[in-house]
Amino acid sequence: MLQVQQCCFPGEPRITDRLNGVGSQHGAMAARGRRSGPNGRPRAAGETAPLDTTPPVTVRSGMHEGVAGWIEVISGVMFSGKSEELMRRVRRAVLARKRVQVFKSSLDNRYGIDAIASHDGGRIQAEPIQSALELMEKVRPDTEVVAVDEVQFLDDDIVDAANALADRGVRVILAGTDMDFRGRPFGPIPALLAIAEKVDKLHAICVRCGELATRNQRLINGKPAPAEGPTIQVGGLESYEARCRRCHEVPSEAHAQTSLLE
Repeated sequence: MLQVQQCCFPGEPRITDRLNGVGSQHGAMAARGRRSGPNGRPRAAGETAPLDTTPPVTVRSGMHEGVAGWIEVISGVMFSGKSEELMRRVRRAVLARKRVQVFKSSLDNRYGIDAIASHDGGRIQAEPIQSALELMEKVRPDTEVVAVDEVQFLDDDIVDAANALADRGVRVILAGTDMDFRGRPFGPIPALLAIAEKVDKLHAICVRCGELATRNQRLINGKPAPAEGPTIQVGGLESYEARCRRCHEVPSEAHAQTSLLE
């Protein structure tokens, strides 16, 4: 199992820093070799250094040498088919005989802790993770494709983790809701959208007017949830609706109380 400490704790060197450190050590050893004569003795004044025919060393993480990886982000509103699209890409990768690992946030337990499921009934096995660090610890050295569903629930270190995997030649497929129920950017999704080579934003159909839905409407007892509610609240059709910008409602709890006094 690959043990990579990618998490950015205070004082913790990042993966790229460690690789740069290895490269610096290699360069220092080569420089000492150029200053030394045969058998390691100091080179005499005027003595010509022999031609160095050693090929340059490229410091990589040792996953897929010479193979370019990339990041794909599947974003959009709930009920737009993000998980279904992720599963479709995973199945195609398996058919292409790629070595694939699938993960999901452990916060999403709607369809079981160890599976990804779409609202139309599709289902594939997945490993639950709580953080980007746990993802990096579980990715095997020979894995060629890494897919993560509900990535909006992970910590911000997932951005560095995705970059590190792609730099090693891994195809990284990430799916997640890009806005919370208030209509604001959700978790690490904005940064992932910025660094991804491929971005797909999916839409659902507004349950109110039938237009393209781009917002997640949270409901409490059938009514729009106030803005003061928690950002993360896992739920399905009983708690959320897909709505367009015009039909999306996020009332303020404070405003509602003021209206009662008028």
